[in-house]
Amino acid sequence: MAREPVTQFVARALGLADFPPPEPKRGPRYGASRECWLCGGETDGIGWPQSVAIAPTFTNHNQARAPQSDAVCQSCAALTRPESWQSVIAARAMPVKTWVQAGWHSYSHFVQGDGAYECPKPGRVREILLSPPDGEWLLAINPSGQKHTKFKGQVSRDGEAWCVQFDENRIYATTDDFTACIAVFEAVTALGFAKDDALSGRYNPTATMRAGVSKWRAAEAGLKPWREARPDLMELVHFCALSATAQGFDYSKPARPSQAPTPSNPNLGQMSLL
Repeated sequence: MAREPVTQFVARALGLADFPPPEPKRGPRYGASRECWLCGGETDGIGWPQSVAIAPTFTNHNQARAPQSDAVCQSCAALTRPESWQSVIAARAMPVKTWVQAGWHSYSHFVQGDGAYECPKPGRVREILLSPPDGEWLLAINPSGQKHTKFKGQVSRDGEAWCVQFDENRIYATTDDFTACIAVFEAVTALGFAKDDALSGRYNPTATMRAGVSKWRAAEAGLKPWREARPDLMELVHFCALSATAQGFDYSKPARPSQAPTPSNPNLGQMSLL
């Protein structure tokens, strides 16, 4: 049996699989093809006409799995329309901000096979990936708040290995790897470094003075291998890791000039001296 397309999984879990097209004033109500233009799944002969389901503002045409089809399954049609997302938010009384144009492209999505649904913020993403749920689930992260990410994702299933859609990138990892990577990342930010510094490996000299060169060097030694071997996982960790402030770092603590790095020291690794 073919694996269920991700959009059909989401629509089924959220009760949106029954989303018939409106009665047209003229022409056929349903698309003729039995293959969905977008997800490639079965339309059962009751899919939306592609020209009706896909709005001119939809920009993910390169994601079409069956570009020759003239039909879009009801699940995909539902997941392109802002009113269906807003109906889910309203029916569940979710504390999520909505506005006229707000839709599936406006938030990240965490969907479980049992129907649980969230629009997780970074801190919640961290919690989810440190302890993933049993069963089937989808996590599609939208850092910009301006993109459809769920169409590009993959459903994860029981086990330590999982897949997360992060913007345009599909990231495969295990809970153990994520836990290890975020631990050393947060060891760096706990010293007062910005998350951007930890991601890039280019550190602010003032922050290095404040932390102490020896502590910085030890923390960076743990993070550097991840930055080199798993830049994709580092992007995900950067998104959801705790900042220095979130870990209680006191920025009023003065830097220690006696430990300031100097350009003549060859052992300062990747720290920016500019």
